[in-house]
Amino acid sequence: MDLYAPVRVSNKAEALSRTDKGAWIKAVGLAAASGMRMFHHVASVFALGTGFGELASQGIVYTSGAGFTVLNGAVSHLVEGMPLVAADSIHGDALRSATAANITNVDYSTGVVTTSVANLNGTLGWTTGDFIFLAGARQNSGAPARVCVVGLRTWIPEVRPVTDATITTVEGTLRTGNSRAFGNQVEQSGSQIDCIQDLVTACVVQGNAEDLTMYVSSARYRDIAKELRSDQRFMNSTNGTSGFLKLAVAASELTVAIEVDRNLEDDVGYALPNGAYEFVSAGEYPFIADVNGSWIAVSDGDTREMRLQGYGVAFMNDPAACGVALFQAIT
Repeated sequence: MDLYAPVRVSNKAEALSRTDKGAWIKAVGLAAASGMRMFHHVASVFALGTGFGELASQGIVYTSGAGFTVLNGAVSHLVEGMPLVAADSIHGDALRSATAANITNVDYSTGVVTTSVANLNGTLGWTTGDFIFLAGARQNSGAPARVCVVGLRTWIPEVRPVTDATITTVEGTLRTGNSRAFGNQVEQSGSQIDCIQDLVTACVVQGNAEDLTMYVSSARYRDIAKELRSDQRFMNSTNGTSGFLKLAVAASELTVAIEVDRNLEDDVGYALPNGAYEFVSAGEYPFIADVNGSWIAVSDGDTREMRLQGYGVAFMNDPAACGVALFQAIT
């Protein structure tokens, strides 16, 4: 799949730095570094999704005006300047509008996102429950094809039994007939630790997993640590220290570290052996598109642009040894 990121520097910035070549190099370097960071950020978000370019697995909450609220900890995916489009479902409806709304502000503490469109509902038709996508990463069709890499939400689905045709058949391979092809799934009914231990056991029994790491969101990690407060031991010390430096669970003769993935949403966690989920690219990822000496003039602005691009595909090498924990909401 293709992924692109433009790096733009205005002609004015170049003109103002003509007497100081160091300033021009610094301006270009800053823009290129920003583009690289955004490229990798978007790639990591897509690696956790379904492959349809969604930036949150749950629908937004929209009241009025230019803003909306993102739930489930997915607000960390959104960055000022991102162009967004919306649809009533992830892959079952056409876009509300092909016109994008650019993010102008993100409040990461409240999940409130503000856009450049003064009336999202009246102008673009957005409403509560809509799913948001990075513009260009979701086809405007009621039956879109994937234009992003297949992420963990598809490889290891949290809903069982699996009936969604875009999940049962992935990259031309029909996975029905053997539930282990979808990985293991455990839904939390008791404590979070019990859920993770049950998932680890399933990965060992069904997939012969020999090493696992459990990945959760930062909010989920904090909640698990709070759940374990009764397991803390205190000693006399001149320095007051509380909490856990690291978390792990023991199950089925494995000690499994619990680690934070900053882009994971709060409702799921993944148990993965090393190398089970693999990303392969055609050359460097990303690389600079060397067209007309890399820099090209932008037709609708007084600026020049360099494009970062990459071609990559994601593999799930051993789904039976992997698993997803479907957690209860954090309270």
